[in-house]
Amino acid sequence: MLRLNLFGKEYRHPGTKRFFTTDTGMNTGIANWEYNAVMDSVALTTSQFTARGKTLEDKLKNAWGKFEEVVQTFSPDIVYLESQQFWSQSVESVASAGSADLFKLSYLTGGYANICDSNGVGFKLISPNRWKGQMGKEATKRRVERVFRSLGVNEIPKLNGHVIDAIGIGFSLLELL
Repeated sequence: MLRLNLFGKEYRHPGTKRFFTTDTGMNTGIANWEYNAVMDSVALTTSQFTARGKTLEDKLKNAWGKFEEVVQTFSPDIVYLESQQFWSQSVESVASAGSADLFKLSYLTGGYANICDSNGVGFKLISPNRWKGQMGKEATKRRVERVFRSLGVNEIPKLNGHVIDAIGIGFSLLELL
């Protein structure tokens, strides 16, 4: 767990005590943010999991089960789910749509949203364009690391790319990215 001291920093309070930011995918990254008003700080914990199974249906059920376990364990007030976005100018986006990966992510995101709703947890969809614009993975990683350093975290933990994106979504919501 990292405690990020926000005292004296210009940031937007999320309006809630505990929230998740989620980089949705068959390799899902989650950042759990817990705000402490007295210390004007945020405790940040992360988790990740990979969907397992032989068929798409098996992988979806596996991912949904793992996600529900995390939601029930940490009981967030709200979950921000990265939604899918299609960029017709992006070779990667066109390839993703052509291979049906975009549909798989949509199924997964819909399941995550349903899990939030079934557990009495609010959710909001946030598009990649809204939180990171056109930044690629490396640029996002550098920006997240820069924010960590600005918050006094000198030893940045080694994090998976999906967890970095989940943290980036949170920093974006706090208007720190």
